[in-house]
Order: sequence, then structure tokens, then C-alpha cells
Amino acid sequence: MSNNGRRKYGFLVAVAYASLAALAVGGGQALAFPPGGCGIETVEIQDPSCSSFACDDPIERDLWGQATSSDIVKVRIKFNVFGNDQGTQFATTPLLLDRQLAILNEQFLSNNIEFVEVGREFTTDTRFFDFGGSEAQYPTFFCFVNCRLASCNSEEAAMKTQHADNPAQNMNIYVTDLESHTGFAGFGYFPWCSDATGTMGGIVINGAHLGGQGDCVDFDTGEDADCTVLAHEMGHNLGLHHTQRGVSEVTACTPCWEGSECSNDGCNDPDCDTVGDYCCDTPPTPVNSYCSDTSIDDYCLQPIGLIQGTDYTNYMGYGGDGCVNHFSARQKLRTQCWSCGSITGLMDDSAVGGCCGGTTETGECLDTTAACCTNVGGTFLGVGVSCNAIGGCCLGGGSCLHTTGCDCADQGGFFQTGLTCNAPIWCSMPGP
Repeated sequence: MSNNGRRKYGFLVAVAYASLAALAVGGGQALAFPPGGCGIETVEIQDPSCSSFACDDPIERDLWGQATSSDIVKVRIKFNVFGNDQGTQFATTPLLLDRQLAILNEQFLSNNIEFVEVGREFTTDTRFFDFGGSEAQYPTFFCFVNCRLASCNSEEAAMKTQHADNPAQNMNIYVTDLESHTGFAGFGYFPWCSDATGTMGGIVINGAHLGGQGDCVDFDTGEDADCTVLAHEMGHNLGLHHTQRGVSEVTACTPCWEGSECSNDGCNDPDCDTVGDYCCDTPPTPVNSYCSDTSIDDYCLQPIGLIQGTDYTNYMGYGGDGCVNHFSARQKLRTQCWSCGSITGLMDDSAVGGCCGGTTETGECLDTTAACCTNVGGTFLGVGVSCNAIGGCCLGGGSCLHTTGCDCADQGGFFQTGLTCNAPIWCSMPGP
């Protein structure tokens, strides 16, 4: 995309923010729509803590996020690629998908997350290939309800209803000609939304932004670059906000505002970990679509402060291909936290089992990985043994109880799923 494409994003800024005053939802929440080619919405919580989910708590986030480099979370993805009715043009090609998967895994390697492709499907359907062409026009496309766009774009709902492939277990990625009619390069779906692993979950992305090194172009230099839009949208789906959330996507001078006191090593101030994007190591920044630092006055501070020293090369900003190149340390912890605690259904089956107890806020038992369970001090029931599994529980003295794995763990017993207390001599045998 040329620099003209970058200026187009500036137009989106004006359109999006001109719409904000007339839009609100119940429960003290106001919707703020990020411009610049990314369609995930941000919900501003009018609460002194500025957080409403477990992983927004730095303690909870860091507990879940302590996985070592050997503990890789594997997430299943499915590509759904659309072309015109004639089959003469598709949004991307098999080769570009191969390259994109390789580069995506490289981008998330330091997050200890790997994406495993479970399938890809090429479908001829001009309506979904030409996404937004029949109805989505500015500014009506900036319309979000319940974490998705479908309230103002029936094409999204129709496309996902027809083509979502086992969304409870696969993160579906829909590849279309999205940008031509909507101005978006892609949009994602936060993991705390009620349908994150349902039909309306997944990612919609413009096919021109897929591929590896050499398939995308640096906005400023015109040189070949890695494609980064999918990394940005995947960041949303794994729990990350925009880096500009605390300045450009919340109301200024409210408790959620990320001010100049969080610039220049904001992690020295614990409050900087609970505002903005909930990551103190991503300094506050206004929306910035250029690969250079920016600054603005902070009138919420007296005397007036200066927001500067921004992380403009972060994947969750708008620096673009050829510029953005990393996630911060606390962003990595957030992606691990949300992967462990919210969207475990998308993990590779061979690595997931029930986790009982522990020091989390997410409930007595949660299906997650052994590493995640260990990090929060829980008892892992075993790979493939779900929280609802019933089996035999051997207690002291050879006695046996037919119960759940977590109940067995609470009583200090040895649990074996699928076995009953009538199994011959089982409880008289020494446990492992």
C-alpha cells in the first residue's frame, strides 16, 4: 500500500471520532472506535480500577503468564478464503498462506504461542469476497454491539454463520477483499466477549495483507517487509488492546486515562499497569500511523505534562509493515493469561486437561495446560481428563470413592478417569 493508503487512515480518524458523541451502551460503558484500518472496538469501563476481567489484574496476569520457553501454547487456526463466483480471483493464495503461517509463528515465538493450521478452504462467493460492497459505507460501518460488527453489517453474520468451522475448537480466519469497501485491513474479537469461541468469533482480514517477508511493503520506504496485520489482529484475539488505548480510546482525564506520568519507564508506577492497555511497559501514545515517535501535551496533569517516548514499533500500534516488530514483556504475559484462562477450547487437544483449585479468580476447575495449571498452583488432572470427568478415587487404606477428579484431589486421593471403585484390586495397588 502506498503512502496514500496511510493518509486514508487519517480520514478514518475524523469519521470515527465524529461519531462517538452520539453512541453509547448501557451499564456505564461508552464505545470508542479505533481508526486506522483495525476494526476491533474498545469498551471503556467507567470504573476507578479501569478493569473488569481477571487478566487485567497484574497479579493474575503474571501468575498465568509464567510459562517457560519449553511450555508452548498451541492454538488451532482455520483459514477460510473467499473468491469471486467465477473462481477467477481469490483474496489470497495457498503459497501466501504458507508464508503467513510461518511468519505469524515467528512473531509469536517469544510469547510461547504456536499456531497449528487444521485446515484451509477456498470458497467462491462474490458477496463475501467483496466484503462490505453491498452495504457498508462510511460512517455506518463504525457500528459495534456486543464485541462485533454484525449489528450494522449483516454480511459478517451471514459469512460466519455459513462458514465458521467448529469455532469452539478452531480460531477461524476469514480472508476477503475487506479493505476496498470498508477501509479496514482487518478486525478481530476479544477473548472476554461472550462469543469468542462461538460463531461470531475469529478474525476477518484483507488478503492483500497476508504473506511473509517480501509479500508486504514498508509504507515509508517502499521496501519489502514482513506482513504484520494478522499479528496485530491475533493480538486482539489473545487479549491485547491497542497501545494508544489509554490516550486515544478513552475519555481524557478519567480514571482510565494513561497520562504522561506513565511515560519514561512507567513500570516504576504500579498504577500504569492498571490503565490504558494494562501494560506498563507500553508507554502512553496517541494514535500514530507513522514509524517515528510522537508527543502531545498532557493537560490532565498540572503543570502540563508531555506524553513522549512512545513504543511506535509495537505490533499493537499502527506503525505498519516494515515498522512494527515486537510485543512487550507484559503483553506476552497477557496473551499467555488469556490463552490459559479463557480460550482453552482453541488449544491443541493433546495438551489440555482439567486444573483444580489454584490461586485464580476463574473458578474451581478450568480446562487448561499442565504448565498453566502449575503456574497458578493448581492440581492438573492429566492430558485429556476434563473438569467434568468422573472416575475412581483411591484414598488412604485402600478405600475408594467414585467422584470427580477435583473432589479426589481435594481429599488427597489418586484419581483414575473412567474406572469405578468396583475395578478389581485397583485401590489395593500402590499408586504412581
